[in-house]
Amino acid sequence: MRVSKAADTDIEAVGSMREGVLDQKHLLFGEDGSPNNYDLNMGHTGGGGWRTPRHRHNFDQVRYVIKGRLPYSENDFLEEGWVGYFPESVHYGPQERAEGLRTLVLQSGGASGQGYLSVAQREATNAELEKSGEFKKGMYTYTDANGVEQTVDGSQAIFEHATGGKLEFATPRYEDVIAMNPDAYDWLPSTDQGVSEKWLGTFTERNFRIGFLRL
Repeated sequence: MRVSKAADTDIEAVGSMREGVLDQKHLLFGEDGSPNNYDLNMGHTGGGGWRTPRHRHNFDQVRYVIKGRLPYSENDFLEEGWVGYFPESVHYGPQERAEGLRTLVLQSGGASGQGYLSVAQREATNAELEKSGEFKKGMYTYTDANGVEQTVDGSQAIFEHATGGKLEFATPRYEDVIAMNPDAYDWLPSTDQGVSEKWLGTFTERNFRIGFLRL
């Protein structure tokens, strides 16, 4: 078991390809280059909020709302205390996150095996791309070898530059973000004495489980 204490973890400003301020505490990391790479972090939306266009990723995400209300489209939200599963290849957004929103987020390689680029990898790639183009409103604009201006999603530009390959999305296993209200689930006794468990769901052929344990 790996344990991290949020109080002892430094705060970093991340998300330079998006608009606004997002501070994160990166609690636990996987191994760069591994298809099972992951990042568990706590996020806090800063002054002026934080925005993204509608987009998708080639990795999985799970979000738990600690404080506030998390938008995942123009009309849909995760309420405080709710959990959302954001499957790889599934579009979500646009997002207009309000100042003060706090979340716990797990980002990890999905069932397709394409892995997950760490924040350090993404930020280093951002700096390289900004030498030949511009990030604006979550999109990346640059001039190609034929002198033609091109605009792509920022996360796509980063992935392709970092890996040297084209971003290919697996066939989506779900049609939308899966929003879960933990209060609607019962605590059940665990096989471990003194422990209760609340399992919200099991997803993909990798048996990706989401739930809570209570001592």
